[in-house]
Amino acid sequence: MSDMSVHFSSASEHWLTPIEILEAAQKVFGGTIDLDPCADLEKMDNVPATTKWTVLDDCLTKTWFGNVWMNPPYGRVISKFIKKAVYESYMYENCNTLALIPSRTDTAWFQPLFDFPICFVRGRLKFKNAHLPSYSPDGNFKVSPAPFPSAIVCISRIKDLNDAFRSEFIKFGRITG
Repeated sequence: MSDMSVHFSSASEHWLTPIEILEAAQKVFGGTIDLDPCADLEKMDNVPATTKWTVLDDCLTKTWFGNVWMNPPYGRVISKFIKKAVYESYMYENCNTLALIPSRTDTAWFQPLFDFPICFVRGRLKFKNAHLPSYSPDGNFKVSPAPFPSAIVCISRIKDLNDAFRSEFIKFGRITG
């Protein structure tokens, strides 16, 4: 299997968020990420969140809180994570999610996101994959460019947070909403 083929399969759904994206998210959130509901603690995990939940924690049944960073599994389950993030935003004003997702604007799960500011990332993000058994000679994970466009969405009803998102993420691409 080539490094790129896992992008099109279910062989791996967990891709490490590029550090520059995480740094921008921290700035939007005033320095603190409270929750990562999509952590993968068995593998390398680079999200500096105070609380991290894994698939074993059944995060889709828990109440999300605070500043949430979400890089969800990119497989079929992504629709459940998007639905949960939108629901939590409408139910709890103190729950605000920044989500890094594939830009699949034609899918049913993407449609509710048009109600929020979205950064359509220019070019292809380069991901480190925590599940590929292929390492570079220096022992680091290989970096693979995504074969699909990416988007980052600010799922929040708070105007100041949406404005901070627009100001910080404009450097990565065009912002709509």
